[in-house]
Amino acid sequence: MACKLTMRVKASMRFGHYCPVIALCVGALLTSCANPPAQPSKSVPFASGYRPDIRHGAKIYAAYCGSCHDKGKNGAPQLDDAEEWDERADAWPADIDRHVKLGFLLMPARGGHPELSDADISDTIHYILSQVAAND
Repeated sequence: MACKLTMRVKASMRFGHYCPVIALCVGALLTSCANPPAQPSKSVPFASGYRPDIRHGAKIYAAYCGSCHDKGKNGAPQLDDAEEWDERADAWPADIDRHVKLGFLLMPARGGHPELSDADISDTIHYILSQVAAND
């Protein structure tokens, strides 16, 4: 009996250095079987509980954005041209949020109006998206 036990101990010691490798392989296999990671949200990052105010966004757009986006000034995409906005479809709305806040191409940061709050910008983006969807 002692002989069989000694052989088992020696065998387990011989293969013991493979345990970490086996554990890693099993872990990798189990991880690959898990659900795929969620795709990042294309929504604008808001504080918890934020609800866009499209009416407020329409007022901000009329006061600050329309002078360029209604006429396509300096290459700005026109609000009523769904094709121009469709080209930007993969970028919304988080990229648009970043472009407005930081500036993009010829548009200055915050459309040249540093007094606009993050909520003003987010409301305006939601207004624009609602108009583009209506024109589509």
